Amino acid sequence: MVWKVTADEDRVRERIQRTIAWQETYDAWLVYERGSSVVL
Repeated sequence: MVWKVTADEDRVRERIQRTIAWQETYDAWLVYERGSSVVL
């Protein structure tokens, strides 16, 4: 996925708020190998 740069600070703030709202309803998991810290 290629991210698009947002130059307008107000749009950035809106995007952050939407992201935070989405993350409040969905679980996210980070799984990594303890010995080497490789993300699985």
